[in-house]
Amino acid sequence: MTTITRETARVADVNLLMSARIRGTPQQCTRAILDEVAGHSSWWRPYLRMSLRPGTTSVGPGCIVDVVAAPRGHPERTLGRTHWSMRLRSLDPGSRLTWSLIDGDYRGWMEWTFDEDRPGVTRVSVSGWLSPHGWNGLRALVWDEVYEVTRLLRRGFDGMSRHLGTIAPPESPFDDDPFEGESGDEGDGDDDYAYLATTPK
Repeated sequence: MTTITRETARVADVNLLMSARIRGTPQQCTRAILDEVAGHSSWWRPYLRMSLRPGTTSVGPGCIVDVVAAPRGHPERTLGRTHWSMRLRSLDPGSRLTWSLIDGDYRGWMEWTFDEDRPGVTRVSVSGWLSPHGWNGLRALVWDEVYEVTRLLRRGFDGMSRHLGTIAPPESPFDDDPFEGESGDEGDGDDDYAYLATTPK
């Protein structure tokens, strides 16, 4: 089931739980994220770009990653673009990646988990708590932060699915049109894509 719950909040903190079924093993899905961080792939661009902090030589616990996000696909535009830095807290290849958001437009944490759904298919889940900071905190008073974050992750799941399609037979995690409406209203309770995001009081 695909569900969004919104509540009025002074600052639109996002309590996130989002998942998709991706054709590929848990190890391949983990590697896809790590390769994107290391700059060895670009399947999430132009919607999100990750890069290791200068001076960091490898991806591992403690490394800092700088992120530029443009959920609408126009990173050259200031409106709608956000940036933040996150530290990799823990890495369990094929199982879990945990991040702390430490600077920029968001603070909080985010965790990616990779669970075998069936042979050759992985349930990739993202959970976390994101709190807008700085000017982004002011923007969040009038901007639909839930929509922007979930839209960004939808693009990421689709990009990962396409990327891993070069390794294994592709399987879209979405319905026929993954971005039709983009409001989170579609779904019959048994599709390959589901998320829950809230802006709590």
